[in-house]
Amino acid sequence: MEGDTPGILWVIRHGRPAVEPPPALVDREGFNRYLRRYDVAGLSPAEEERLRRRFRALQADLAVASDLPRAVATARALPPDIPFVVDEAFREIAVGLPDPADVTGVAERCFLQGRWPAEVWWSYIRWAWFRDRGAESRAVSDARAQAAIRRLLTTYQAPRRQLVVIGHAGFLSLLVWTLRHQGRLQGPWLPHPGFGHPTRYLWRPGAG
Repeated sequence: MEGDTPGILWVIRHGRPAVEPPPALVDREGFNRYLRRYDVAGLSPAEEERLRRRFRALQADLAVASDLPRAVATARALPPDIPFVVDEAFREIAVGLPDPADVTGVAERCFLQGRWPAEVWWSYIRWAWFRDRGAESRAVSDARAQAAIRRLLTTYQAPRRQLVVIGHAGFLSLLVWTLRHQGRLQGPWLPHPGFGHPTRYLWRPGAG
């Protein structure tokens, strides 16, 4: 980056999707249906208005958003003087719970046949990610993060002082953690997990 002033990166998880939560106890098929609804959901008018108020003072040269509906709708809530582009490199791959017949462990198979709170199912998905299983395995996520970082640095951040990235909690956390580990960013190790909550980072000198 040119000059002495470091560039700014705003990292924002998308707004809260307009989707009904699953029941208190839900089986595997019911939770998978919820995940499919979540993937295609946009934002409610009330959530869009909440984000417009929250983003009112935000300043940036450009925003980059995942191509999933909830991220695009969040980008549209930014101040009108911030242009945005949609880039699938920053999207979240759809996840789901496997068929019990496809797992080998007896305990895991029994678990998948039960009814659990949603957070238990989310914990299982995170556990599977760390074990490098599923469509969005850890190896896939790491490769996607490196590709997204290359696009971030070469296509979007380099000519600009202030950039917004709007995406999804898990993938944004991996992006930020990787950039921090590489010594490219100054700021929290992980972005705020709240819906539509901006986290501010500074690029380290020579990082852009």
